[in-house]
Amino acid sequence: MSFVLDGLSYLGEKLWELLKVVDPFKFFTISARIRQVFQVVGGLTALYWSLWLVKKVLKKSFIFCQSFFNARRYLDAKTPDPKRAVSAFAVIYGAANKVGRAYSQFLLEKGFSIILIDRDMRTLNDLEYSLQDFMVQSGSIFKIQLGKFD
Repeated sequence: MSFVLDGLSYLGEKLWELLKVVDPFKFFTISARIRQVFQVVGGLTALYWSLWLVKKVLKKSFIFCQSFFNARRYLDAKTPDPKRAVSAFAVIYGAANKVGRAYSQFLLEKGFSIILIDRDMRTLNDLEYSLQDFMVQSGSIFKIQLGKFD
C-alpha cells in the first residue's frame, strides 16, 4: 500500500512542478503542508475508487463462476418419473426461434411437458409437428399464441 502512496506522491510532485511553470497566479503560493494534504486526499480518493472497482469486478466474476458451475445441475436434469401423476412442465417463450426450438427438443428428450409461447400460431404448429419425433411417452406439448396486445 505504501508503494501506491509513494507513486501518487511522485505524480503529485510532478504535477505540482508543471503547475509552477504555467502558474498564472504567480502571487498565489500554497504552503507545503496544504500541498501534502491535497496529495493525501487525492491518493485516498484514487485508492477508494480503485478498491470499489476491484470489488465490483470480483463480485461480477463470482456471480459468473457460480452460475457457470451450477449450470451442470440444470443441464443434467433427471427425466421426470413417469409413475407420478404430475409431470414436470417447462415454459419456453419465443419457442419458434432457433434457441427455443433446440431447447424444447432437449427438454422433450428428457421427458418434460412443454408449453410453447410465440406470436405466430403457424410457426408453433410447425414446431409442434417437428418436435413429435423427439417426444417420449410421458411428455406433452401445449401451445399459446401471444398477440401484439396480450
